[in-house]
Amino acid sequence: MEDTNAAAAGPDTSAEQPSADAAHVVGAIEQAAPPPDVFRLNLDHDSVYWGAEKIAAANVREGDVVLNHEPDNSPGRYKWNSTANRLDALPSSQVKTAPAAPTLEQAFHSIIESLEAAGHALPAAAAAWRDEFKKTIDRLGAQ
Repeated sequence: MEDTNAAAAGPDTSAEQPSADAAHVVGAIEQAAPPPDVFRLNLDHDSVYWGAEKIAAANVREGDVVLNHEPDNSPGRYKWNSTANRLDALPSSQVKTAPAAPTLEQAFHSIIESLEAAGHALPAAAAAWRDEFKKTIDRLGAQ
C-alpha cells in the first residue's frame, strides 16, 4: 500500500525556515543593539593629533574627525591629512610638545595684531592674510 500522506505533505522544511516568532526575536535583538563606538580625534588648530576619545557614534558632531579604531600614534607627532583621510607623520622640525605650542602662523598673526594696535598701517598682503587667518580661527572656534 502506498503512503499518500508523505507525498501530499512534501519535504520537511521546518528545520530550514525559522518561525515567524524566531524572526521577530532576531529583529528585536538587532534593533536593540546600540550603535558602535568610534574614536574622535583631538586635533589642534594645525590638525596635529593629540589623542582620541571614545564616543558613541550617535554623538558625532559635524566637523568631527572619527575613526572606527583607537589610533596608536604618538601625540604631537602626526597631522591629520583630510585629503587622504589619514594621520601623516610630521617632519621632526614640526613635531610639537604641547597643543598650545605656537605655530609660525600664530606668531605672525600676533605681530600683525600688535602693529595694527600700535597704529601702523598694514601692507595689503598682510591685511589680506590676517583676514583669512581670522576666518580659520573663527571656523575652528579658537582665539
